[in-house]
Amino acid sequence: MSKTLFDLQEQQLKHDMKCHRDVFFLSHQDRFKHIALHYGKYSKRLADLVLNPRTTAIECKNIVEKTLVDTMIMILNSGELLQIDFEEVLREKLNIEGTLFIDNFLLFLKPNNDLYEFLNKGNYQEMTINLMLEMVSISGFMQKSAEELDHLMGINREQIKNQTVEFLTLVIIAGSIWNVNFTSELEKRWKEIEQKVIL
Repeated sequence: MSKTLFDLQEQQLKHDMKCHRDVFFLSHQDRFKHIALHYGKYSKRLADLVLNPRTTAIECKNIVEKTLVDTMIMILNSGELLQIDFEEVLREKLNIEGTLFIDNFLLFLKPNNDLYEFLNKGNYQEMTINLMLEMVSISGFMQKSAEELDHLMGINREQIKNQTVEFLTLVIIAGSIWNVNFTSELEKRWKEIEQKVIL
């Protein structure tokens, strides 16, 4: 069954409080840096995929799917940290009413969408490169913002929130192209991690 974006945010919060207390109880600055590092790690995973000429189409698809799900987890985590109600923000941005389910979100984005066209262009390798470029652009911004915290330069919170919403949009569009069912894949990933936690 499809979940709303807010449902997924709530589930991610419960999961983080149970399974990632070491990160959940860090300062906001340290949590933000942790998230930014994850984004860099996922961008590198796609770069490694592109640089390995022996990767089969099936391996490529599996790695991209895993990367999109992992990135979605960190975006949901960011939503809680930055206090973004993704559903509300996207309803306003897309000028729509009613509940926004993750599975039907793309219906409001797809028509004449340049990003969809860009991510859906070419063979598996070209599609992976295009996704990687988009991810590197946003994750680089996040890492620059995290680095500026170390220099006491402060951060532009609104800009970071906007980039987080853009990242969510990117991941949902890419997920539709690569046939990722985020509702079931997130549930699966949360259960895998929760089975390793004893208390």
